[in-house]
Amino acid sequence: MSSYSYDFQSFLELRVNKSIVIAQYKKFLFLPQIAETMNLLKLTACILFSFVTLISISSCEKESEKRKSNLYIKSDIPFTGAQIKPVSSPSAGTGTMDVWYDKRDGVLNYAIRWSGLSDSIIAIRISGPAPIGFNTVNPAFNPAPASFNAYSTTPYLSTQTFLGSSPKALYPSSGTFSGSIFVDGAKVKEEDVLSGQYYVTLHTKTVLPIAPPGSYLFRWLGEVRAQIAFD
Repeated sequence: MSSYSYDFQSFLELRVNKSIVIAQYKKFLFLPQIAETMNLLKLTACILFSFVTLISISSCEKESEKRKSNLYIKSDIPFTGAQIKPVSSPSAGTGTMDVWYDKRDGVLNYAIRWSGLSDSIIAIRISGPAPIGFNTVNPAFNPAPASFNAYSTTPYLSTQTFLGSSPKALYPSSGTFSGSIFVDGAKVKEEDVLSGQYYVTLHTKTVLPIAPPGSYLFRWLGEVRAQIAFD
């Protein structure tokens, strides 16, 4: 082999080895940069996660505050015969009512439970506005004797009424009922709802053993009453 060939081969080997060394050196130089970049990405991700978490917590707190300022709840409001006016009912029946109202959707919800009434329920009425101890009545109320027994006969100016279909009653003497009423600002006003101006009466089939029209007390005025109040 000529010296030229040997020198050329040595030259090639030297170039190859040099290229490998340079490549390894560059790789060595970039490793810290890659590690630094990865650490920076991790730090950025942690900061973003913390930021999103703080926003979520803040949003939940704001929503909680909104609920506190807009949501009204009252539980176990009592039904009693003593609340019936102008003549108190002698009923031993009892009951309770839960009410909740959200100003954002304008809907008053209620859930009623009762027991021990003298007979089955023929009507459930929500009436008002009238505070505790008073009624909202029709001044022209003067039923004919033929309508004394009608389930629909009442002196109340009711906002919402649920009636049985005579002779079938609406509910038994013990039971539950739930419903809702839209607070539209016209027929039912929010300020009246929040100031306790509406009441619920449970009317039963019972005809009392006294002279009419007093004998129709439970039918016309209700056997028990509860006032919708949030205070």
